[in-house]
Amino acid sequence: MYSNSKKISTMLAIIMTVSMMLFSLSACSTAEDTETVLTITKDDVSKSLTMSDIKELPAVECSSYFMNSSGEIMGPFNAKGAPLTELCNLAGGMDSNDAARVIAKDGYSMTISQKRITNSDFTTFDVNSGSEIEHGDLTVILAYEQDGEPIDPTTDGPLRVMVVGDETEVTEGHWWVKWIENIDIVLLERPWEVTLEGAITEVMDHDTFKSEANPGHHGISWKDGQGRSWEGMALWYLVANVDDENTQRGSFNEELADQGYEVQLIAADGYTVTFSSEEIKDNNDLIIAYNMNGEPVGEKYWPLRLVGKGLEKNQMVGQIARVKLVFP
Repeated sequence: MYSNSKKISTMLAIIMTVSMMLFSLSACSTAEDTETVLTITKDDVSKSLTMSDIKELPAVECSSYFMNSSGEIMGPFNAKGAPLTELCNLAGGMDSNDAARVIAKDGYSMTISQKRITNSDFTTFDVNSGSEIEHGDLTVILAYEQDGEPIDPTTDGPLRVMVVGDETEVTEGHWWVKWIENIDIVLLERPWEVTLEGAITEVMDHDTFKSEANPGHHGISWKDGQGRSWEGMALWYLVANVDDENTQRGSFNEELADQGYEVQLIAADGYTVTFSSEEIKDNNDLIIAYNMNGEPVGEKYWPLRLVGKGLEKNQMVGQIARVKLVFP
């Protein structure tokens, strides 16, 4: 009798365990089927997607790398995800005047133009040497798997932007935005660029500038006496990109600055304001601003203006087109 009772108890325990497992699997499946993980918006069109919806789209699987802001190559990341263009098509798609603004759950955002995506217009580096190289076709994806597993939502996921291509190519890490929850298809802002001249020359476009000036990256804001909030990045950070031949982003050469050189901010009409390297070193009060009160600086100053605490009015040069280092 006791033996039969024990067998029945064991069988009941097994049945309960299996039932709980099935319930758990069912709950997971239901959550994946019904929970919105991404919202895509264009004008008055809004599309909510579950993870199952995203996985039904054509998938790209690729092994790729990115270079972080310290110049370190991270990866490889064996990723799987849906092309950004396929996702945008669900809300009406993009044309050459549009851009996709990807927005993370912490508010960090990145705007990627349709032209950049279509033309694979990203800077790439060799995975072995770290040197800048010509690239092939690159695809911007919203990845949902890494190394065969769902991307951990506590670290990078469940959705993350990745720029993938040939396995030997490395792209810049600021494009790899994590925790994506929204994609807004917006009209492309009037494109602009600023030329940085020093030991090397870099032409920085507006997408890259805004990415590096993002509050979650190297962004700085300053409120003037009229209560206007100016947003941008420190002048020293731009100088750091070209003050020597080290291509590591933001690697400011302090030894060279101590030796002394001039930094010229040159407007489109030729108006020039000059600072010494000692003045800009470790100085977060000299800000190259691209936004005022959350919008592009007005036509009077567009696209960039120098602002900051302690500056005279004639030093706050606008319409900045070039930053030039003049060495002795």
